[in-house]
Amino acid sequence: MTESYTSSPIDDLWQARALEALNRAVVSNSVPDGRRSLAVEVVTVLMKAGLPISDLHADAFEDRCGAALSVVPGPAGFQVLWRQHPHMENRADDVWRAQQTAMHQALRAIFQAQGFWLKDDQPAGEAPVVIARTRP
Repeated sequence: MTESYTSSPIDDLWQARALEALNRAVVSNSVPDGRRSLAVEVVTVLMKAGLPISDLHADAFEDRCGAALSVVPGPAGFQVLWRQHPHMENRADDVWRAQQTAMHQALRAIFQAQGFWLKDDQPAGEAPVVIARTRP
């Protein structure tokens, strides 16, 4: 099935920015070709929500903070991870867990509001898994 999509110049700009950010925000080495479109949509939604996209290869600690994608096993989907400042990442205490849970819940709410299909059987504070743009 081929998607029919008419884009505007502004949509094209968002997608170009998302594609550039995507190349730095994937935890695994690469995005499989069949998932690239979904990955760009996920990053675009995050950017439009005002959230930073993690640059996992950055030298500056601040640039590593934000949302990152991890390819999940199986035919489709990404787990959207929140990466706190490395100062917090090294703590892994109750404060870190509370902040991580809050951000994962916020990510889940953003994707649900946008109509994305999320994996249903996850604990609320776990990083959401985006399966597709919409539920079939």
